[in-house]
Amino acid sequence: MTTKNNVTVNNIDGNILLLTVLFRDINQHWINEINSNGDSFDFDSQDIYKHIIQQIIPITELVEKINPEIQKEERQILLKGLKGSVFENIKLYDLYKKKFNELPRERLLIKEFRNSKYPQSTKDDKSIKDIFICFKETQQRKTYYNSEFYNEVGFLEHNFHEEIYLYSLHIKKQINKNFKNENYFDSNYSMNTDVIFLNMGITHYIHNTFNGLVFEDVTEQELYKSLNLKNTATYIKSKDTRKLLYLFYKLRNIINEKDKDFWLKGVLKEIQVSRKYYDSIYKAVTWKDATDNQKKFVKLIDSLFKEKIEPLLL
Repeated sequence: MTTKNNVTVNNIDGNILLLTVLFRDINQHWINEINSNGDSFDFDSQDIYKHIIQQIIPITELVEKINPEIQKEERQILLKGLKGSVFENIKLYDLYKKKFNELPRERLLIKEFRNSKYPQSTKDDKSIKDIFICFKETQQRKTYYNSEFYNEVGFLEHNFHEEIYLYSLHIKKQINKNFKNENYFDSNYSMNTDVIFLNMGITHYIHNTFNGLVFEDVTEQELYKSLNLKNTATYIKSKDTRKLLYLFYKLRNIINEKDKDFWLKGVLKEIQVSRKYYDSIYKAVTWKDATDNQKKFVKLIDSLFKEKIEPLLL
């Protein structure tokens, strides 16, 4: 006679060990890149980072679902190893952020694009880059980022170092909170979506009123693509960051509740502004010490939304 026992299988320890080894390997790659002034930064290393972001991290669950074992001795030993490798990753990025941002992503991209599409071409690198931009801009964001071409060449544009660093900060926070359930990692780091956040009518009023004033001159179509996260090249460039962030705040308020944070994360990524900075400054134009020009802007934008934009939402 066989007695059946209920067995609780917990894979959290295995995931902790996996991430510990993973971050040790990443840190070694980063050290090599730092010490070689970027010479060890190549297609293979970028491909590894892409695989980690797309395939490994999204399935590496750390939240205890049943029978938490946070305090057991074995768990504490494993956590010590994970903390060491993750904290080292954070330290490396903080110390060498400038170097990581200056890694020759564009040069590597042009080289691989040339070899892939134009191996016999005598065009200079700038011409090849222009061809690349035109090639990807004929496609919408989701189509492009899910394409075979992106997986073979286009991904080389992406700053995976920053994405891995942000995940390290999340792991650090989870460790400090004993792995309480708190979602962070979105494998959709390229912000793919089919959603239309803001219709063409809204875009028209924004473009007609603020183009060349709050953001650098762009076409109405380019603005539409940027505000709806359909672009594959950056169009919006801030001309007055405080005014632009207040504009984003106003737009966020009229977007579907479930999409608000995703959209804000996307447009802030477009202008390379952190959510922390946005939260600290987005209402600055309404503060008591705001300039007369800023106060005039607030009246203009509030009036525009009330009289022109909000009726489009009905």
